[in-house]
Amino acid sequence: MLKSLFNWKVLLNLIVAIGVFVGLVWLTFRWLEYHTNHGQEIPVPNVVNKSVHEAIKILDDAGLEYEVDSFKYDPKYRPFQVLQVYPAPGSRVKDGRAIQLKVNPRTW
Repeated sequence: MLKSLFNWKVLLNLIVAIGVFVGLVWLTFRWLEYHTNHGQEIPVPNVVNKSVHEAIKILDDAGLEYEVDSFKYDPKYRPFQVLQVYPAPGSRVKDGRAIQLKVNPRTW
């Protein structure tokens, strides 16, 4: 049994199988880098305290998508003023990620 394990055909098949496995793992990681746009990120601009219309224009110019959500009404702020942004301004996101804008509504 031990003698057949060191047969040149068995060793050759083992080396070929290891080579195929390593090649498939390498190809998988290369494909993942391409598919997930690894390293291609866009910085989130600071749109806090701007009007929602200005914020949308800035985000469109940066190539980012957005979602507008009303926040609790606060009379200290202007209507349709952006109060919060998620992810935080300055952080880096991938293309196609939606930026959430929390906006002060017009009334209660």
